[in-house]
Amino acid sequence: MDVEIIFSFFAIVVLIVVIVITFKQANTNQVRSKANKKIDIVDGYKKRLRDELLLLDGDQEAIKNKKSALLKEFNMELSRNIFFDKDEIRKVILELSQYA
Repeated sequence: MDVEIIFSFFAIVVLIVVIVITFKQANTNQVRSKANKKIDIVDGYKKRLRDELLLLDGDQEAIKNKKSALLKEFNMELSRNIFFDKDEIRKVILELSQYA
C-alpha cells in the first residue's frame, strides 16, 4: 500500500513537471525590437512596390500612375502605424519614391 502511494505521488509530480515545461515552451515568443519592425515594414513596401512595377513591363505612364497610387496607399498605412511619426513617414515615402 505504501509503494502504491509513493508511485502515485511520483507520477503526479512527473505529470505536473511535464505540463509546466510544455506550457513554458509554448509561451516563449521572440520579441522583436521597434527598429526591426520598422525595417520589416519598409522592406515589405519595397518588395510590393518592386513586384507591382515589374508587372507593368516598361510602360512609363502606367508605372508612374501605379507608383503614385502605391505611395499614397503606403502613406495612409504608415500614418495609422504606431511605429512611425510624421518625419519618419516622409523619409520612408521619399526613399520609396526613389526606389525601383
